[in-house]
Parts: sequence; structure tokens; C-alpha cells
Amino acid sequence: MKAFTLECPGRCEAGIAVQGGAIVMGVRPMDHKPLALPLDPRAVVHDGRLVEAPGRGALLLMRDQSGAFGSWYLRAAQSAERWDAMVATESIPNALDRILAAERVRARFPHRAPTGWYEFARGALAPVLENARPRVDLYGYLEEGAAFEIRRRGKLDGSASVYLVECRGGEVLVHDPRMLALARRQRPLAASL
Repeated sequence: MKAFTLECPGRCEAGIAVQGGAIVMGVRPMDHKPLALPLDPRAVVHDGRLVEAPGRGALLLMRDQSGAFGSWYLRAAQSAERWDAMVATESIPNALDRILAAERVRARFPHRAPTGWYEFARGALAPVLENARPRVDLYGYLEEGAAFEIRRRGKLDGSASVYLVECRGGEVLVHDPRMLALARRQRPLAASL
């Protein structure tokens, strides 16, 4: 299986940085002791990056995905039908009707915990900005064919608030599900012209 690092906001890079034969992730949140994860002896390291390890799926190191002074969490991937319905509510002119329609969509498609993602470790890094929360990184395994969403909050500076992360053919793919829904909505209009 290949290894990937997901940088903020939603940029996926091949390989995971390795120092001294281990993946260094800051400190453990519960006792603040340094957190370094040893590598499988069969793992392939090239130019100081873990690039491959035995198995199917993908290894994934997710750097903190929150916006400034924000937070982030993982949830099960929502269906394309849910994203299409949410994008459709955006075109409702009346604000109250738009909010009520979005809440009906949310009620039809409740959030669930992600499946196919197995977290091995969680590391914390000191905050960059004063009065900010510690940055949290996750390291784990994503099964082949599995997908989840990263929900982001805080000051996002124009980047997406949700990213869809999926493992297809041993590769980790990252998309903005709202943009995919907008593209699906535009296709029928383009086809009719």
C-alpha cells in the first residue's frame, strides 16, 4: 500500500516524512510525551519519506485541517444525492425557506462515523498563533474503496469547508463534494444547449 500526507487545506502529497526511522507526530494529547511511530521493517523509504508498506489500501497522515481558530472532524462520506439536494437549496431566494430546506436535507441524511478508516495515532503540536488551540494530526489506514469527509470550521480563507477523501486503486483522492455537485448540476444545462 502507498503512503500519503494530507496537508491543509485538502492538498494530498505522496509519501510521509520520516525522521530516524519513525513518523514523528509531536506529542500525545493525553500526557504530552513525544510521539514517534516506528516503521514496519518491510516499509519502503525513499528520500526521507515513507512511500510504501505491505498491504492493501493506503496509509494516511492527516495534518490539522482546521481553519484559523477553528476545528475539524471526520464523518462518513455523504451520498451524491445529499450534496445535490444541498446545492439545490442554495438557489432558493427566500432566506428562511432556504434554511428550512437545508435542515430537511440534513435530517434526511444524518451524519455518521466514518467506516473504513482506522486511526493508529493522534499527535498534537503547539499552536502557531497566540490563544489558538493545539494543532492535531491523525495517522491511520484507509481501506481500498472506503471514503470519509473532513468537516472544517474557522477562518477558511476561501477554501472548502468539506473535503471528500477516498481510496481508489491504492491512491488517496481528495475532492470538494460541493463543487462536484455543482458540476453535476451544470451538466444537464450544458447538454441542453
